[in-house]
Amino acid sequence: MILSKYIFACILLVFSLPSWANTKVTFIVPDIKGPLFWQLVADTSLAAANDLNINLNIIYSAPNRFALLETIKQIIEQKNKPDYIVLRPFAGNTKSVFSLLEQSKIKFITIEQSIDRSQHKNLGVPRQHFKYWLGHIFYDDIAGGKLLRDALINIFKMKHPDKQIVLTGIGGDYTELSLNRQQSLVDLINKEKIENVSFTQVFPVLWDPEILAKRYTSIINRYPHTNIFWTAGDQIALALIAEQKRSKHNITIIGGFDWLPSAIESIKDGELSASVGGHFLMAAAAIIKIADYEKGIDRFLSQSKPLNYELITSENVNQYANFIKKTQWEDINFKRFSNYYSGDNTIHLSIENILATVTNNKPAS
Repeated sequence: MILSKYIFACILLVFSLPSWANTKVTFIVPDIKGPLFWQLVADTSLAAANDLNINLNIIYSAPNRFALLETIKQIIEQKNKPDYIVLRPFAGNTKSVFSLLEQSKIKFITIEQSIDRSQHKNLGVPRQHFKYWLGHIFYDDIAGGKLLRDALINIFKMKHPDKQIVLTGIGGDYTELSLNRQQSLVDLINKEKIENVSFTQVFPVLWDPEILAKRYTSIINRYPHTNIFWTAGDQIALALIAEQKRSKHNITIIGGFDWLPSAIESIKDGELSASVGGHFLMAAAAIIKIADYEKGIDRFLSQSKPLNYELITSENVNQYANFIKKTQWEDINFKRFSNYYSGDNTIHLSIENILATVTNNKPAS
């Protein structure tokens, strides 16, 4: 989710649960410690592990394939190896990483849709070519991109019902995740025709707000009538808002991904129009499925469909903002989302359902 400019591994062991937790899991956070999105991923996974008696070690590693491979090598050389590893693979050496874990007989779960399309045939699906690859936890980026696109269009139409929409996309990079998110924009040309909506193009900025700032003027000069900006990430969306203020352009409808706290506050302030997120729960979802797997309930294959993103707009921002800002994740009962502990295999992990358990409303199936 951030430009992979770090060449060497930055490995930091940050947590060890008490010895009473027998199942050992290592979660490799694909970033140096600090970026808030991945900190949310780590915090929620740790809270889930505490509830489910999992001994969780969290390791921060620089966000590139070289660092990941080095981190894996260091883990498997340890005397006390983990029973499971949760990791986000990188394009370029995924097969090498998987083969190394397979040879070490360490069960592993991948998160996020980051595997390059060209590698799908060689890697297959979990347990096809690599029997220790138990499952893949990822969110439906194609549906998420469409969710954001349609929300921005609807918000614009509510404000300007008869005005022509000119939509421009600001993408991340050329990975599977980024391409899937922007697929709904391409569909405006190839598949879908929405009345009074024209699409210009997607500008990749490598997830870097500084690159966006440098290219902003040329983008506006090329498409001066743009009135909706769809972006692949909240950092980019917030940088767009800053550039529009600086250059005194009319503020357009802007949306992004990730639910960064600053983005949620921007929605409250009426500047950012929408943010798609909730995917910081992906490692927690992996922990829950590992706990069930240890109890003989294999949810990795039985529930292998992608998870659904959630949407924050001005209509629900107060409810979500207060919850995310104030929530102590260790106070959430993650056993509620375990098939073994709850006896219920219909309730999936989402912020909407966590909110429902806190407010005693009925969780969605």
